[in-house]
Amino acid sequence: MTHALQYATACFEGVRGYYQDGKIHLVKLREHQERLKNSEKILKMETPESVDQQMEIIVDLVKRNQPKSGIYVRPFTYMSDEQIVPRLYDLTPKFACYMFEMGDYLDMSRGMTLMVSSWRKVSDDAMPTHTKASAIYLNAALAKTEAHENGCDDAIVLNSNGKVAEGSANNIFLVSGEKLITPDLSQNGLQGITRLCAIEIARDLGIEIIERGVDRSELYIADGVFLTGTAAQVAWVEKIDGRLIGSGQIHPLAAKIKDIYFAAVTGQEKKYQNWLTIVDV
Repeated sequence: MTHALQYATACFEGVRGYYQDGKIHLVKLREHQERLKNSEKILKMETPESVDQQMEIIVDLVKRNQPKSGIYVRPFTYMSDEQIVPRLYDLTPKFACYMFEMGDYLDMSRGMTLMVSSWRKVSDDAMPTHTKASAIYLNAALAKTEAHENGCDDAIVLNSNGKVAEGSANNIFLVSGEKLITPDLSQNGLQGITRLCAIEIARDLGIEIIERGVDRSELYIADGVFLTGTAAQVAWVEKIDGRLIGSGQIHPLAAKIKDIYFAAVTGQEKKYQNWLTIVDV
């Protein structure tokens, strides 16, 4: 009867931890928990734990488990009451988290094959797209399942206006010449933490970033396409809707961003040391 199970009254985060020399490097932990607190506020399920307290709980969780490989941490807030009325008031939100060992979510040795889903991304006037609300991920599950059943690795979802929103549960970038194009947040995609990392790396490299609406047909003629996300990391795309993207190989700009990202999250790129919360295990 848990309310969160019956009505998806929950929100969550996903935090990557990379193992290196007896330490776990948690990537952008504060930013993840700040986003969770924003989700709590929007969804009227604010818990008493502060961002700092949630971070302390997560660090303690990692220390207790003593992982010896990469991990994924799932912090979440949920309505814990045994009630059967769909509402967001007179309920008790609680914070919890768990972790497990995790390698690559996608096959990083090859390009992804994507399709544009027939399922549209929910709009912010229907559900709050600036949250990681559990309910929204039914939308993502439908899109990814459709892609899988059609022999693809993942999906791209359009918004109600027919513009590109995001991948099923990741952000998307197009390479056009020496520029990167990515849907702006008004297209109903989530402000991804890894998205922000990719943008920061690109700007440090002097690459121009253009955030705007993206038409479906632009995907097919891009010089390169890649996805970003905590689970997806930085994953390049070979085909979309059966069309080869660019040369069919990872674009040099995407490859450079991918290499710097992995150097950063494993502590090898000192310029981005402030991304990391380092836990001795």
